[in-house]
Amino acid sequence: MKTPDRTELENRFRELLLSAIPIETVGYRSVTLQYAREKDIISGEGSRKFGGRWNPPGIAAVYLSLSPETAMAETLAHFQYRGIPVSAAMPRVFVSVSVRLSQVVDITQKTISQRLQVSNRALLESDWRKIMTRDSLPPSQLVGQAAEAAGVEGLLVPSAASRFGKNLIIFPANLLPDSKISVDRADELPNNEA
Repeated sequence: MKTPDRTELENRFRELLLSAIPIETVGYRSVTLQYAREKDIISGEGSRKFGGRWNPPGIAAVYLSLSPETAMAETLAHFQYRGIPVSAAMPRVFVSVSVRLSQVVDITQKTISQRLQVSNRALLESDWRKIMTRDSLPPSQLVGQAAEAAGVEGLLVPSAASRFGKNLIIFPANLLPDSKISVDRADELPNNEA
């Protein structure tokens, strides 16, 4: 299945906003000690600078996993892709993040991915890092870019690192007034400003 172009995807996401779901959950994330501050953990600035599977550079996105195991798998997959020993990934700080969003599109649901005309398998199997080096937009980044442009607060997506895992991608620029994202027990983080 060929991924639709950005305009088509953006229009489909606008339609899906009418049936977007609210979500109140806890997400999990791993960060290096250098970025173990609440403002860094939930800003999306790192992904805005460098891009991620679901966002091209220039769009801030906060990546959370819905289980701590998936968060660990995602962290380790990043290092393994680059051939870096797992021991080099440590030390890290694992945090839980409380989330309340009003407009989330769950593309793990087959009916949603069909309406978007995207294949989750294709989105996960494409080597987005390699595609980015060719100055192209990987299909998963195209999906995230269109969702963010359409005003979607968050995307529930399948994890590429954990077979049954799910991730929540949050677009901070689209947070509605009643939405909330905060690091649990942030005052205990080693680098958090008081």
